[in-house]
Amino acid sequence: RVNGTSSDLATKTFTMATGTDYTVRFYAKGSTLRVYINGNLELTATDTSIASGKPYFATYNAQCEFDDVVVTAEP
Repeated sequence: RVNGTSSDLATKTFTMATGTDYTVRFYAKGSTLRVYINGNLELTATDTSIASGKPYFATYNAQCEFDDVVVTAEP
């Protein structure tokens, strides 16, 4: 999301069960973002247009809760 406008870098449909907890990890390094769900790499995207920024979490056509969010350097 840049200046109020969202754009998809990559998309993938996930089926998640109601009432089930999932561990979701986002790793950003350079211009590449990797997304892991329960330890499995599920999505990779690259965007060279943004050099820095803050994390932003949102859902589309879904209700979701995010907790225990921690931002650290990639291991």
